[in-house]
Amino acid sequence: MACKHFGLGKITKRKSTSFGVMTVHKTAEGLQDPLFINLENPFWAVDSRDYQVVQPDKRKFKALGAKIIALEKIRNHVEYERAIMGIRFSDEIVGTQFHPEADAVSFLEHLKKPMVREKNNRTQRQSKV
Repeated sequence: MACKHFGLGKITKRKSTSFGVMTVHKTAEGLQDPLFINLENPFWAVDSRDYQVVQPDKRKFKALGAKIIALEKIRNHVEYERAIMGIRFSDEIVGTQFHPEADAVSFLEHLKKPMVREKNNRTQRQSKV
């Protein structure tokens, strides 16, 4: 919502849902960001999205003083632009497209729920068509 409000990039529907534990890559700014300083590069995070922010408007980022600190996983097998996964809007405000609050045990329990499992299976079947 912040990216839409500030016009920081193009919001697009993904070709297919991104769901699972994925790698997130720090940008040059992200390597120095205090939020990510103790994380590996790439680090692993829970990703669950149908939409994404791409094509950052560098002029608007600069005017706002915001910095892209993370991008989605590298996908060499497709020619899609990598989505923005983390933005530092200010010293106090960071936005992420992944779930930093997720932990492995809780996520595994979530995946075991029948409704979640069926939705995930249905999504996987649709993406193979």
